[in-house]
Amino acid sequence: MPPCEVYRHTRRRCWSLREGGRVVAHVEAVALTGIVLVVRPGALARVRNRRVREVCAVARGTPTAAPRPPWARRLRFDVYGAGVFLADGHHITAASFAWFEADGTSWITLEDRACVP
Repeated sequence: MPPCEVYRHTRRRCWSLREGGRVVAHVEAVALTGIVLVVRPGALARVRNRRVREVCAVARGTPTAAPRPPWARRLRFDVYGAGVFLADGHHITAASFAWFEADGTSWITLEDRACVP
């Protein structure tokens, strides 16, 4: 499968997969490799100021069938909080693997993280 972007579709309660700017699928769960976590500052500001729904953060990577290991750590994004991806209190910008689960949670392995001080 080609590289894609993943984000949570809050109304459908699933993950949206986007390729080349177009949504190509809605899935319950997906795993990606070669992850880059992207926050769009303009979209983030609009969401905060207007309290409207908009995609302001995505994970870019290539879909994989790798199972989530037990040592994976929870990845979080709070649009009204810090506005960055966090895992165990660290700002995360990239990972080798990430898992986006059917319950809406997302996970990475900490030894593969790129942290911003």
